[in-house]
Amino acid sequence: MHCIHTLNLRGSRLLPIAFAFVLAGCAAVDPITTLERSALAKDDIALIQAEQEPVQSTITLYRAMARALKYNLDSRVDLAREHFASGDYTLAKFDLLPSSDLDGGYEGRSNTQASSSESVLTGTQSLEPSTSLDNNRGVVELSTVWSALDLGASYLRLKQKKNQIYIAREARRTTINSLTREVRRTYWRLAAANAISGELSRLRAAASQGIRRARQAEAEGLESAEAAVEFERRMLRIIKATTVRQRELALARAELAALMGLDPAKTFRIGGARFVDHRTPGVEHRTADLRSIALIHRPELYEADYKARIASLEKSIDIITALPSVQANLDINADSNSFLVNEFWVEYGAKLVGSIPRLLSLPARIERADARNALADEQRRALTMAVISQVHIAHQAYHDKQREFGLAQRLTAAERRNFQIQRDKERDSLANESAFLEAWAQFVQARLDTFGAFAEYQEAYARLLESVGVDFTAVDLTDTSVDGVTAGLRAFFSGGSSDVLRQYWEDARRIEREAMAAGA
Repeated sequence: MHCIHTLNLRGSRLLPIAFAFVLAGCAAVDPITTLERSALAKDDIALIQAEQEPVQSTITLYRAMARALKYNLDSRVDLAREHFASGDYTLAKFDLLPSSDLDGGYEGRSNTQASSSESVLTGTQSLEPSTSLDNNRGVVELSTVWSALDLGASYLRLKQKKNQIYIAREARRTTINSLTREVRRTYWRLAAANAISGELSRLRAAASQGIRRARQAEAEGLESAEAAVEFERRMLRIIKATTVRQRELALARAELAALMGLDPAKTFRIGGARFVDHRTPGVEHRTADLRSIALIHRPELYEADYKARIASLEKSIDIITALPSVQANLDINADSNSFLVNEFWVEYGAKLVGSIPRLLSLPARIERADARNALADEQRRALTMAVISQVHIAHQAYHDKQREFGLAQRLTAAERRNFQIQRDKERDSLANESAFLEAWAQFVQARLDTFGAFAEYQEAYARLLESVGVDFTAVDLTDTSVDGVTAGLRAFFSGGSSDVLRQYWEDARRIEREAMAAGA
């Protein structure tokens, strides 16, 4: 109000305009300061950490998934979108009510409202000044307007809002499937890093020590310069390769922390990488069976179906809102004016209302709606083919990664034997030393490749489950602790993918039988 007090334009006809400009100037919004941004960031981080259960034990694969499903921020954004869509649906219900306005208050004037009449023939006053209105009175008016077509359009928009809830729910399913796949891949990459990082460090130290011995042997004349340089080149290649691989694996810890919603600076431990304890179950079903499952369970297909519903409803709304409508009104009035014979009365009526331009544009609106429906149908068909292709690719990739993992294990066994042979030899020359270190490096590389192949095998397994639309929301993800969600996930996969997919396949066959019976 300080801005307003500085203006002195009393009595001026420009006062309302000046007042509006002053208000506009006083309504200027300052930019967010760095101090405010810092405070908001600290509050957000504190809130995120406060809402999470502390990490108190070793994080297993299912516990990592549980923390990701509960605390991953992208997943929580999808959940918030679903809640927001539910709020929109609740508010849309009120649009079904007729339009009602309640006005009431006190009215007064400084003098009496009086009038007289003048003859249109003679121009002389034909009635002395008189009034029929009190100077001060109270008035109340309740006005209700009901339109049949508005009610129909509001009902259709309500159905659209309900479909938006379903779309948000399916989008959350998509995010959850992608999230569990990423957790599975990153978890095993981190397991590989934990299992091999110590040996990588020892290998680099041995290579560096070998380089120093080679230089000393060259200086003492025990080895030629060519042999020493060649040995150093080989050792530097080993050091470079192991450094790059260790750096790549080290990123897995930060990635897994981000997926679980943890601060990347927070320390945590994961379970050991014992392949024998984490065999990926075999997939017994044929590709054709998996296709049938995917076409019934993929969340993206449901999203497309709901969007097609919304597009179809939009066409009906366009038609309804363009047509003339019967509009009924009911007004309840009260007035304390003492001159009135009836201080309380009800007015009612009905009329036909409509917009001529909107009615004339109806053919164009219908054409546009048909084009929108056709677009939705084409998008759904394209998505159906994409889903089928994804199932074929995921199934083939799963078996490919399974074979690659088996080959990596066999190669690791062969490299282990070669390493043991070279280790047991006398290392009395740079050639023998080089052969030993290179055999060691190849054995470590083979172990790394095996870990990597297993991580890719696990990811391919998760991608296969994602391609058929396995529904992880069957596990309670909202009102349960991390231990509860972990137990739910373990129970969900207690029989492996075979049990899950078998149940899905039985559901798909039952639905197909019901569809055939209904068609007959």
